[in-house]
Amino acid sequence: MTAVDAMELLERIRKARDWAESEHKRFDTMANDGSVEGGLPPLFLAAAHLVVRCALDEILEPGSNSAAEPDGG
Repeated sequence: MTAVDAMELLERIRKARDWAESEHKRFDTMANDGSVEGGLPPLFLAAAHLVVRCALDEILEPGSNSAAEPDGG
């Protein structure tokens, strides 16, 4: 494994977050259109990518998803 500095790590996390967001939108659109890809329901895949994006958001901006939690914190 190659060592990376903090700025490179942040950039990689941002790129991963952006990818997860675009995949979430793609699968959400497929779910709304009634499309099926690869056997897994698009709504399930959209939800999975949303969770990944939220987790990466939380790494980059702690507390950014607290409003989405049922108990508000």
